Amino acid sequence: MKRRMMLFGFLGAVVVTTIAACSSDTVRTPTEGIGFPDEGGGDDIFLPEKEVDGIADDTSVPLDGDALVTEGSDIVYPDGDASYPDGQNDDGEYSDETISDGETTDESTGDGEESDETAPDEDEYADETGQDTSIPDTNDAAPPDGDSADTDTVLPDNDTPVPICTPFEEENCPYTGPSGTEGVGPCKAGKRQCAPDGFSWSPCVGEVLPSPDICTDDVDNDCNDVVNDGYSSGAMGCVCLPNTTKSCYTGPAGTLGKGECHEGGTTCNAMGTGYGPCLGEQTPVPEVCGNGKDDDCNGVIDDNVDADGDGWGTCGGDCCDNTSQCADPSKVNPGAIEVPGDGIDNDCNGQIDENPQPACSSGAKFSGTTALDLVYAMDICKTSTNGSWGIVGTPTLTRADGSGSVTNTQIAVMTQFGTHSSNVAIANGTMAVLSSGRARDANDPDPTNDISFTYYTGNPPADFIAPHGNALPTTKPGCPNGSGANDGVMLTVRLKVPTNAQSFSFNFRFFSQEYWKYTCTEFNDFFITMLYSGASGIPADKNISFDSSGGYISVNTNAFFTVCQPKSGYTCPDGLAPLSGTGYDLDYCTEEDQWGSCTKYVKNGGATKWLSTVAPVIPGETITLKFVIWDTSDQLLDSLVLLDNFKWSAQGTSGPVTFECWDLNKNGVCDVATEDQSGDGICNERDC
Repeated sequence: MKRRMMLFGFLGAVVVTTIAACSSDTVRTPTEGIGFPDEGGGDDIFLPEKEVDGIADDTSVPLDGDALVTEGSDIVYPDGDASYPDGQNDDGEYSDETISDGETTDESTGDGEESDETAPDEDEYADETGQDTSIPDTNDAAPPDGDSADTDTVLPDNDTPVPICTPFEEENCPYTGPSGTEGVGPCKAGKRQCAPDGFSWSPCVGEVLPSPDICTDDVDNDCNDVVNDGYSSGAMGCVCLPNTTKSCYTGPAGTLGKGECHEGGTTCNAMGTGYGPCLGEQTPVPEVCGNGKDDDCNGVIDDNVDADGDGWGTCGGDCCDNTSQCADPSKVNPGAIEVPGDGIDNDCNGQIDENPQPACSSGAKFSGTTALDLVYAMDICKTSTNGSWGIVGTPTLTRADGSGSVTNTQIAVMTQFGTHSSNVAIANGTMAVLSSGRARDANDPDPTNDISFTYYTGNPPADFIAPHGNALPTTKPGCPNGSGANDGVMLTVRLKVPTNAQSFSFNFRFFSQEYWKYTCTEFNDFFITMLYSGASGIPADKNISFDSSGGYISVNTNAFFTVCQPKSGYTCPDGLAPLSGTGYDLDYCTEEDQWGSCTKYVKNGGATKWLSTVAPVIPGETITLKFVIWDTSDQLLDSLVLLDNFKWSAQGTSGPVTFECWDLNKNGVCDVATEDQSGDGICNERDC
């Protein structure tokens, strides 16, 4: 490019010389006019003074302007560029030329030289002969109308538009939100993208401006660098200012500030939607007696409060005195019985659902046996202390009418009676035994090896016979009642009822030597249980034990015996096996030959199933129980009863009832899964 400019300088000199020779009114003076410096360092070119439209013009036009320079022509500015047409001649004067808008292009040549070029198109010049001697420019177009090169021509501006951005590039738009909020929380400037042609930008998108704060999200919506602080302005979902704290108290009204009770603090959660738990507060607790403090915050130090009226105060060991501590406070205290499976420490002993019927009898006892031994063997183990439930006073043993003493062989503590498995103690390994003969089986000390043992005569309990005209009640229509209560034994025990107990139960089994020959006779031996209670439904004669048909436990009661040898009126569905080894399985001769020898024997004794008596009580009362057995009308052919598995219950009953001990729904049918507690597929005494 630089070489080309040097050639341009040379040609320009020739043209100037030629013009000077042909025109007398133009004089070129090197010092006149304005020089056009060659930016590449070449010679300057000067245009002469000339007359334009008859006016002398001493203004030289620089070649680096956008002007078409000619001689003696009008000055034409089509778009701001100057066009100078020459004086129409073809004798070697320079042709029309358009110079670009002052843009300078730095190009690198192949040999490493740079050319300063003031016009993008190559300028064309004619030599003296009119021939074009310039380097051809393929971008120069011939005049469209066929005029010679020195004809006046106006060419359009040939500028190329310059892109304003790189296609598809992105940039941040100016942020239009409040000062200081950009980049805080979700607030941010939008973005715009360069068009594919590089000449325009898309609209700004994605700008996030501050909005009113809400507490239904975890966002700093108002971009003030605090999340969810719209509580003061009532923003949606806002309950409090996040992480702020306030005082709190959850105790009952009127207790704050009393005794040990004081407020705590609660902190607003990070969302501002609510407060956390109240920490550090002290609310009322049961009074701790003797510590010199008002723990229950009622204004009284070490007071023995009995808010539930169960007779047990907070200083008396009541672990639940109001409904904030348990659902039914009146049934939870040291005087209550534990109810297995309810998940409550009913008796306030620090244990939950422990066995309420612990063992307290270690084994069989045949000598020196006391009334208390018998009570323990029945699983009545707890003694009432400080008002709690249990044995009150000392149990006693007397004859049937409550007087005198009994022979030690009439009582015993056993683990099993006889050899049959059905006669094993039901609960905790032992049971109490009372008898009008010997309380022994065939293998015990002083065994039952005869059908009769005699001791004394006597009378039935007075309050039992009083409602019946001071006589024994009829136990089967058409059968004599008999009289007296000989060789009788009465076990009497007083019990404090647990504060949550509604009833109690025990199991028994009755045996008699009278079965085979003396049913429906005056020899009508009895076993009764007398209950002294304020509960409703107790019979006038106090007896609460019956057979499964509701009859008295006596020899004459209809179809009373089920363990026996069949005879008229008795089918004996339980057979003879439970009599084995008891002493009540002795043979009785029913036929003799002419010489007095027995030719036919039957089993003399009979027995019932294990039966269960249930009777109502009033919670917290003190009851008296009397277990009584005797021979009626004579002292021969004895009877015996097994007693076991005494239990309190929180379930009530409308009156006393007796049923087979496994028969929980009292329908005589083994039809409930819980009735077969042993899981052997049979409902019997092992399920009691």
